[in-house]
Amino acid sequence: MVKNASKIAGTDKTEIMVKAGLLGEKTDRTSRASLSHYTTEYRQNIIFGEMKKIVLDYLELWYI
Repeated sequence: MVKNASKIAGTDKTEIMVKAGLLGEKTDRTSRASLSHYTTEYRQNIIFGEMKKIVLDYLELWYI
């Protein structure tokens, strides 16, 4: 969600967080806020992707 900070918090709040040092200079500060980044599905897709990486790493340890 940090990568899409402006889509979550809006450009004004994102700019404030960058100036406060809470977000890096490469943070997207131009995108408009979007409800799609608040959904459970969005968060679940992030978690699912990370879980797939964990399982793949485990399987590579033992089977590859």
